[in-house]
Amino acid sequence: MRGFTVIPSVTTITRSASSWRDKIAEIEPLGLRAVGLFLTGVNAAERRELYRELELTHVRHLFRIPFVHAVSDMSEDEYR
Repeated sequence: MRGFTVIPSVTTITRSASSWRDKIAEIEPLGLRAVGLFLTGVNAAERRELYRELELTHVRHLFRIPFVHAVSDMSEDEYR
């Protein structure tokens, strides 16, 4: 299909044995250049850990996050 982009995503609702940590760990080996991010299944403390893991991965492998599914309890800083 023309005009469509499929973006692999880091999801936080676990329906399988794969966690958001596993999904972040796949970014570099798969050579992903863009990932979506769904924050629905994590609380504020877990989001801080998730952001930290994304930052560490980004140091080793450049990628962008063009889409984030925000949640209502995010702080203003998280939107930045």
